[in-house]
Amino acid sequence: MTDVLDPRQEAVRILDRVERGGAYASALLEHVEPRFRDRRDRALLHALVLGVLRRRPALDYAVSRLSSRPVQDIDPEVLQILRVGAFMLTAMDRIPSFAVLDVMVSVAAGLGGPGTAGFVNGVLRALARDTAAHQVPAVTPGVVRQLALSQGHPAWWTGRLVQRAGWEGAVELLEADNQPAPTVIRINRSRCTGQVLRQRMSTEGVSLAACRYVPGAFRTEGVVQSTAAFRDGLAYVQDEASQLLPLLLGRSITGRILDACAAPGGKTMILAELADGQSELVAVDRNESRLRKVRQNAERLGHNGIRTLAADMAAPNPVVEGKFDHVLVDAPCSGTGTLRRHPEIRWRLQEEDLSRLAARQEKILIGAASLLAPGGSLVYGVCSMEPEEGEGVAAAFLERHPEFAVTDPRAGLPESCRPLVGDDHFVRTSPVQGMDGFFGALFRRAE
Repeated sequence: MTDVLDPRQEAVRILDRVERGGAYASALLEHVEPRFRDRRDRALLHALVLGVLRRRPALDYAVSRLSSRPVQDIDPEVLQILRVGAFMLTAMDRIPSFAVLDVMVSVAAGLGGPGTAGFVNGVLRALARDTAAHQVPAVTPGVVRQLALSQGHPAWWTGRLVQRAGWEGAVELLEADNQPAPTVIRINRSRCTGQVLRQRMSTEGVSLAACRYVPGAFRTEGVVQSTAAFRDGLAYVQDEASQLLPLLLGRSITGRILDACAAPGGKTMILAELADGQSELVAVDRNESRLRKVRQNAERLGHNGIRTLAADMAAPNPVVEGKFDHVLVDAPCSGTGTLRRHPEIRWRLQEEDLSRLAARQEKILIGAASLLAPGGSLVYGVCSMEPEEGEGVAAAFLERHPEFAVTDPRAGLPESCRPLVGDDHFVRTSPVQGMDGFFGALFRRAE
């Protein structure tokens, strides 16, 4: 392939790295997008990468009906070219068909020569002649396989969702998963007010709209990270649901505070805001290189009293000194609550992974709980909507540790957040509500 900077060619490269190299699309886009001066090119690249990942089954379905080769026998990078081309032909009606063919055939020629270009040209030209003829079959209510194909999710996960949410609830969530996730920021209250942040961002072409649930959370329109206000540490990019989790500890906290799975530090920064001047805040992560990101964020936001420590919280006796009055555990998980932002997770996660992840989450929770002082509070959360990782881990933990009890967090939460707490005192959020899907629980240890 040539080195000409083109959003369609870059989309193919990124998709290939995501599928074969295990990379995350969001990280690659964050690195590549600034190389494009024209915001329209940046927007096209973003739409192509995430759009192909969200619609992959339907795109492969169209290719399979038009290709002389089975999809699984097509060279992986050539398949990405076909997916990008098929996405533009079927989902981006503002781009003329001839322009799509011209560019994608050129990309194919640069990759594999005339033979590859001819193959790509034949498949895409056939699709361009009649895109409607290659749409996925209409969904029959109750047929999970059709729903999964139509909505671009794995059949195994779609089936689980239908079982626990019902058909209509599943359709609603799957459709929400396929909507672009908004960029949400949290105001740095230690440096500015909401009014000041609005004014600063507005002068740099970024508009803010207050989120529904969490005070200080704003949806944005515009490139936040390029503003001087962002560089000056007035805000931090973080989804509304993620911002909610530390608030379960209360409006103000004191004593020794532990963020047990801290990197990259978004929740650590909220804990620093909630802590009083006498508190000690320790941010722990297993990976020292990831802790550098915590320190960088703390420096930009002006939270200078945070101590970082590399330790494995899943170990039987985590190497962390002393006891803590408050502990936050945002455990590594399947990420099914973030499929809007990270659609590639759909095609990596397998059902058998859930039990393995839950076992590790329970180990991390037990390790963190061992560091909590009597009478202390412990928050457990995951950006997952899977019962094994949420209620399942909580139940297993409580069964083994009767000195802990689930506590209703509503008294300490902002009033606007209280509707998110269920009768079982657990917090659950969903993309249907316009934010990532999280599970959260507040435990207290007996005196």
